[in-house]
Amino acid sequence: MVNDYRRATLRQIVAPRAACRLDIDRLAIIGQRFWCRQACSFPCIIEGFPPSGAPDGRPSNFLEKCQRLFRLRHNATSRTTAIMLTAVNLACVRGDRRLFEGVGFSLGAGQWLQVEGENGAGKTSLLRMVCGLLHMPEGEIRWNGELVGDIGDEYRADLLYLGHAGGIKEELTALENLRIGAALGGQSLDEAVTLKALQRLGLKGREDLPARFLSQGQKRRVALARLLTSLAKLWVLDEPFVALDVRAVDMLCAIIAEHLQNGGMALFTSHQAVNLGGSGSALRLAA
Repeated sequence: MVNDYRRATLRQIVAPRAACRLDIDRLAIIGQRFWCRQACSFPCIIEGFPPSGAPDGRPSNFLEKCQRLFRLRHNATSRTTAIMLTAVNLACVRGDRRLFEGVGFSLGAGQWLQVEGENGAGKTSLLRMVCGLLHMPEGEIRWNGELVGDIGDEYRADLLYLGHAGGIKEELTALENLRIGAALGGQSLDEAVTLKALQRLGLKGREDLPARFLSQGQKRRVALARLLTSLAKLWVLDEPFVALDVRAVDMLCAIIAEHLQNGGMALFTSHQAVNLGGSGSALRLAA
């Protein structure tokens, strides 16, 4: 043990994030390297030397200082880092046909993007690429600056995808479909919360009916009720307004707008013009 007083440096080593350095006086260290896992939720190395006179090189408030360091780092990061989805130079090939190429966009908190194009232009394929369900022959997709392939589980935890089919099981009730769907995503739904979501989508009185007795529009509402119970920041919706009446379209627009106001993002396809307000744009794919 080196009995010398120096300043210590807390260095985050989680690549590829930028290094975070904080100098703190009299931070006690056992040895020159100490893996600090008790106080920090990220792996880090604390480098330095213990203060002279300390019998074992660590004061009684060692853990408190480590926790303070983590809070400082977390607060600084949350102020300067914005959640963002970026896609660069994407291309899609089906057989011997190139559907699109050179497609790029970015989405930040509170923003939406409507993907437009004729049938067969590759709208669904683009959404499936964003969700990691379709191979990208060219280009890259990043979540908060990191390749989505490198942070698979972390990215998927922030992602909610609703496709054409909606993932509704005919033999299950509306209530069961919603709760089981959430459970498959690692989320436990309280029955009261589930009922409230279904009722807001106009399914009051039909919560316990098997899905096979519901109309196509009602089945679509069951699938869309997941939006009200999801914790995901990024919503990827493939033709979410299909099979909905005018009132239901307005209701869905309001739900998406609330999500955006809370810092969420929405990427969706639609053949119809919708009014979501806020910061949004359209991306047209040429057939």
